[in-house]
Amino acid sequence: MRALAVLACLLPTLSLAVDIRGFVQVNEVCQSTQEVQDATVELDGGLRTAMIRRTGDFVIRDVDPGLYTISVNSQQFTFDHFLVDVTEDKYPLVHPYMPGTPLLPKPNTTYGYPMALIARKRNNYFVPRESFNVLGMFKNPMMLMMVGTAVMMFAMPWLMANMDPEAVEDAKKMQAKLFGAQQAIQNGDLSSAFKQVSADENAPAAQGSSQQHQLKQRAQKKKR
Repeated sequence: MRALAVLACLLPTLSLAVDIRGFVQVNEVCQSTQEVQDATVELDGGLRTAMIRRTGDFVIRDVDPGLYTISVNSQQFTFDHFLVDVTEDKYPLVHPYMPGTPLLPKPNTTYGYPMALIARKRNNYFVPRESFNVLGMFKNPMMLMMVGTAVMMFAMPWLMANMDPEAVEDAKKMQAKLFGAQQAIQNGDLSSAFKQVSADENAPAAQGSSQQHQLKQRAQKKKR
């Protein structure tokens, strides 16, 4: 009697379970079902799996009512994903599905049943080695800095030779003061660095005042 009672309780649930069936549709990408013999059809990312037979068909048996995702795990091909709605009806409803999107609301588009698995592209794991590109080297900022530095090294003697001697002396003094200020900053002595820069700015004014003082002294001597 207990066995009969248990069977009576299990019969409604067993009657609601549905077999999900489908087949691999041959196209220009996958030209033979023998190419997908190592592939498996996965229910909800591997909760249930089924092997693809030599004939190209598969069966996932005794699936309870609910919403499930169907995907194909194949090393050679990429297949579409599906959303399967298993209800109390004899055949489940098949919808398109985009991985990562919510299951609800269900799409309005439905596919035929049994499911047709169509290969969209062949997986290519070969990555060609990049060839040497001379122009690509100059897109690197470090290479541009090196080229600019080299140009300045070769062009500086020519520029110095064509400059006015006084401008050359001023440039050398400015370079020496900037170098000294940089060394002071590296040593942490900001006050001396500021003094060197300020002395550089006040140098023309000091020279002008000294020249005016000398001219006044000469004028006074002439009057005497």
